[in-house]
Amino acid sequence: MFEIIGIAAVVWFGWQVFKAIAGIAIKKTLFDSVDYAVRQGVPLGPAMVIIEQPEVVKTVRRDLAKGNRAFGALDIHEQYGHAIVALYSSTPKVENQNRTEQKVTSFQQPQVAEPRSSVVSGAAITAQTYEQSVAAYEREDYQIAFEGFKNLAEQGDASAQNNLGQMYVKGEGAARDPTQALNWWTKAAAQGYVDAQFNLGRLYAKGEGVSQDYQQAAAWYRKAAEQGEADAQFILGQMYAKGEGVPQDDQQVVAWYLKAAAKGHARAQFNLGVKFYTGAAGVSQDYQQAAAWYRKAAEQGHAGAQYNLGSMYYNALGVSKDVQMAYFWWLLSSAQGDKNATKGRDISEQQLSPDQRAATRGSVRKWEPKTAEQSSDATC
Repeated sequence: MFEIIGIAAVVWFGWQVFKAIAGIAIKKTLFDSVDYAVRQGVPLGPAMVIIEQPEVVKTVRRDLAKGNRAFGALDIHEQYGHAIVALYSSTPKVENQNRTEQKVTSFQQPQVAEPRSSVVSGAAITAQTYEQSVAAYEREDYQIAFEGFKNLAEQGDASAQNNLGQMYVKGEGAARDPTQALNWWTKAAAQGYVDAQFNLGRLYAKGEGVSQDYQQAAAWYRKAAEQGEADAQFILGQMYAKGEGVPQDDQQVVAWYLKAAAKGHARAQFNLGVKFYTGAAGVSQDYQQAAAWYRKAAEQGHAGAQYNLGSMYYNALGVSKDVQMAYFWWLLSSAQGDKNATKGRDISEQQLSPDQRAATRGSVRKWEPKTAEQSSDATC
């Protein structure tokens, strides 16, 4: 009798320990998901509110994964991150109501890109081993996933080689080893695998696992860019702007920004807006073009573009003066924490009637950002 009770107690204690460990792992995944969503443009506050509804987030994640093999192969925290982004897109934005009285004069400056890092599935791979490896990665059984990808990578599969490189960079399933990542990404990139080419550009630019070499970085980013990879196009434009690994060339800057912007890349659209607004080398000053590019980025939720577009409406630059529209865009930007937008919001608010303010706030609550695909029209 007492032996049975003792065994039951041990089992119960073991179960509690398991739940505690699992709880820590789940919390880490949730926090990583919030961080990923923030890097995709979701403000931290709304992201934290959304993640407090885990069942809703799980449901959206499952819906996004249906019939989407590439999505299914993403890191589990990236899947949840995409779910947060999707939920945020349908969530009303709430504005702050502080008041100040300062003149609106400054504009946001160009932004730089952050490197991507994700395990992705390959096209037309039917081997069960690959599917099992993806499933293992999803449940964070990294050792099993690592062995599966390694087996396929050694057989020459470019997608598995790319995934294996990612696991080496992250230290998932094996000790972190950027040199091994470099090795496997080089193999995949040699087969034309675009994500591996992009990731090699990132390694060489950072000097991770290899001596920093901007020329090599630019060469690999160019290969990915020439395959139509928008992030690579944007970064290559930045390298031409700085003269990193390539000669400084304003014409090339604009050319690559235009390619990325045409694919809906919000930061490229924003940087083009800045260029046309200032008349920086490579383009003639054109306020109408500046406003058009700011609008495209602003419509995707880019806070800096929203602020700048509001300023153009307020100052009648490239668009007709419209204080109510300035107020609209500044409300959106301010809700994301832009301090200049908050100042502009408070100034413009005082120039509108109560009905105008109420109507604009109502429009803000109904507003939803466009996707990159919806903003991929290059016509401005």
